[in-house]
Amino acid sequence: ETKGKHYELVCKNLLEILIVHLMRYSNAQIDVIASPRRINRECSLVKRYIDANYAEELHLDTLASLVHLNKYYLAHAFTETYGTSPMNYLNEKRIENCKELLATTDYKIAEIARLSGFSSQSYFSQCFLKSCGMSARAYRNSMANTRAPIP
Repeated sequence: ETKGKHYELVCKNLLEILIVHLMRYSNAQIDVIASPRRINRECSLVKRYIDANYAEELHLDTLASLVHLNKYYLAHAFTETYGTSPMNYLNEKRIENCKELLATTDYKIAEIARLSGFSSQSYFSQCFLKSCGMSARAYRNSMANTRAPIP
C-alpha cells in the first residue's frame, strides 16, 4: 500500500511464493521457478553493484544475499550470463581501476591496491601479473614511456 522502495520486486516474489505453494498443494508439476529473464535481471543487478562498490570488501555471500539467490546458483548464472564468475569480474574491475590509477597518478602501488579494494599488496601483485602479464611497476613505467611530453 505504501509502495516503498522495491515494492514491485517484493510483490513479484510474494506472488511466485504463492504460486509455488498452490502448485505443491495441487500436486502440479513445477517446470521452472525462476525465469531466465529474472536471473538475467538479478545478474545485472549484481554486476551494477560490483561496478559501484568494487573498492569495498565484497564476498560471494554478500552478492548472493543482495539478490536472494543461493551463492552457487548465482555464480553459475553470472558466469553463464557474462562469461566470468562474479569474483573474477570483481577482480577485473579492480585491476582496471588500478591500471587507471597507475597511469594517471603518483600514488604508491600499495595505496593503489588498497584504494581499489585489494586486501593485500601481495594478492594485488598476483592478480595484476596474471591479468596484465607484467608487474604493476612495469605497467606504470610502460605508461610513462608512452605518454607524450607536454609542451
